Amino acid sequence: MGHGRFSLSRRVVLAGIAAPFVGAGRSLAGQIKAIERDIAAPALSLPLLSGGLASLDSFPTQPVIVAFWATWCVPCRAELPALSRLNDSQMVRVFAVNAGEPEARIAPFVDRIGLQTLPIVIDPHRRAMVDWRVTALPTAYIVGPDRRIKFLVLGDIDWESDAVRDQIAALQS
Repeated sequence: MGHGRFSLSRRVVLAGIAAPFVGAGRSLAGQIKAIERDIAAPALSLPLLSGGLASLDSFPTQPVIVAFWATWCVPCRAELPALSRLNDSQMVRVFAVNAGEPEARIAPFVDRIGLQTLPIVIDPHRRAMVDWRVTALPTAYIVGPDRRIKFLVLGDIDWESDAVRDQIAALQS
């Protein structure tokens, strides 16, 4: 019984934290929340595990998913391969922002589960997590080509479902 109350109160807290980003939006599959307010995506300028720099400006005409994750997060680990395939499809670009773990932990994990083509962003000081108001993992934002946040995803989701893919395809310019 105590566990259920904790779980419910945690959801309420998370909903309160996400409130600045989420209006009275419609939801898709119970997990994607449409952003009703016009909110510019925070800047993203961090190193990539493969070298170079992650920047939303790198893909000016495409939607981008900014997905926050960690190697210890079981739901994150489950959805990363689907995010990698989605990125490979080029219907959307994905930045998988790691939540402050050292490269020595991230690199072997990426190799072990075969994420070599997924852009892995290193956020050693969790600066992006603060800027993007991330309070739980996994959390993802779907950003339109206009660099406005269109959807917020709290928790894991089936990134390969038709409903999710249709929402992303609708954002393409």
